[in-house]
Parts: sequence; structure tokens; C-alpha cells
Amino acid sequence: MSLFRITVSLLVICITVIFISLIGFIQPVDASITTTPLGYPGDQEYKAYLQVVVRDKNNQLASVTESINTWKVPTFFPNDEPAPLWIDTVFYNTIEKNYQIVIIDGTKYEKVEYYNTFETNRADSHLWLCANVQVHGEICIKSFYARAPMVLLEEGDVLTEKWTILRNVS
Repeated sequence: MSLFRITVSLLVICITVIFISLIGFIQPVDASITTTPLGYPGDQEYKAYLQVVVRDKNNQLASVTESINTWKVPTFFPNDEPAPLWIDTVFYNTIEKNYQIVIIDGTKYEKVEYYNTFETNRADSHLWLCANVQVHGEICIKSFYARAPMVLLEEGDVLTEKWTILRNVS
């Protein structure tokens, strides 16, 4: 065999291996269970914001960060039945207790705030909305996800998440 044929054969083998490797790394997508980024033109009903406050063991402020991106997560009951109106239901129950209206750039929103406090490391920021449902009793369902800058915690640090959910009423 000539040197040219050997080089071409090796090149074909390398390209084939790279192509097969790339195909193996592509993640499957299930269109029925996707997350929807909030704040984009297709989803204007809700906007979610997350602020993370870290205090040390002496209650001194260590850091404050805000969310980079937030997503509305598909909601499911414990029996894996979809719960498409879960966020609406819990939002209305919460807004009845503390009705607040804010106007941002000429758009009117109803506003609800939720607070969560953690004393341990956690890798993600999810807002679990809770309600009492006749069939299931008191349940909490993961409803929003936020990506915030990384926060380094030390022993004794307390992390407080403040979720602000706005619902467009204009």
C-alpha cells in the first residue's frame, strides 16, 4: 500500500471515531418534559427572580447574589399525573393572604414572595410550592428552578433564598 492510502485510511477511521463519539454524547430529549425559560417572549405570564443571601455563624452578611436564569418546571403530582394548574392555584392561594401589585416598565404584575433557609450545602435552587390537596393531602411540588452564581459556604453559614414571583395582569 502506498503512504497516501494509509494516510487516507487513518483519516477516515479518525473521522468515523469522532463522529460516533459525538453521536454518543447527544442527550435524548423528551418534548413532554422540558423546562421553559422565563422572561422570554413565549412565556410572559410569570416572571421569577431569586436572591440568595449568605450569613456566617455570627449572623454577619457574607454575600448576596441574584439569579442569572429562572425556569418554570413541569409540575407533577406524587402519582406522576401532570399538574398544569399547580402554580396558578398556589399563586392565587398565596396572593389572597398578601395582595401586592407592582408596576415595572408600565406593565402591572401581582407579586408573591417566598423565603427558604438552609444551613447545609445544596447544589440547586428549586422553589417547592406547597398546598393541601384533598386527594393527596399536604404536598409540595417543585415548580421553579433558578441558576445563580456559585456561593461557597463554610461551616455554620446560613443561606436564605428569597423568591419573587410576578404574574402579569396587564
